Amino acid sequence: MMGLSEDPKHIDRFWKQDLIVASFRNFATKKNCHVTLVIHPRKERNDEELTTSSIFGGAKASQEADNILIIQDKRLASLRGKKYLQVAKNRYSGDLGIMPLDFDKSALSYAQKKRTTKSTSSSDQKTNENLIGDS
Repeated sequence: MMGLSEDPKHIDRFWKQDLIVASFRNFATKKNCHVTLVIHPRKERNDEELTTSSIFGGAKASQEADNILIIQDKRLASLRGKKYLQVAKNRYSGDLGIMPLDFDKSALSYAQKKRTTKSTSSSDQKTNENLIGDS
């Protein structure tokens, strides 16, 4: 772990983080694999969205990443605030966007928000939701 060191006085933690990120990038390139690195954001104001510059530490983590996914939580900023996954960087295809998330109490996890179709009866809507969920 980055925070555990015998002599933390002689090594700058941002420099050390950059070394770790470079090592992961080198490993992923040599082994042709994907590495998922979770970095918590620095403290931001509740009314501001997180961006790639919100990543804690130096800029190397966002520069070396092929993909950056940010979980945005706007539930504290407004009454109708939502939680969603944002693709903030996509090196290969460039496709960016957001995916709204819903909390599934039975599974204790978040999943992509289900689309509902407009219909005249609630039984039709439940059938449509089941079809969407099965695909």
